[in-house]
Amino acid sequence: MTEHALMLKADALRSLDRLDDVADAPERYRAVAHAMRLHMATWKIKDLDWVGRKMGNIERRLDLSRIGPNTQKQQK
Repeated sequence: MTEHALMLKADALRSLDRLDDVADAPERYRAVAHAMRLHMATWKIKDLDWVGRKMGNIERRLDLSRIGPNTQKQQK
């Protein structure tokens, strides 16, 4: 899920909550959603994992040739 990858916790949780409304969602989707919720529960701002995730997002943006002001701001 994009929100999870971009560390948009509130948006990711809203998307995961919408999955609960889908009665015939495959069990594997529910399992991944549960794992994502557990993972996000451990997120702390500016800890080493946060820095690693942020660096991964910046690297992805650079790979996509998105070198504009937003990427430069994130790098700082």
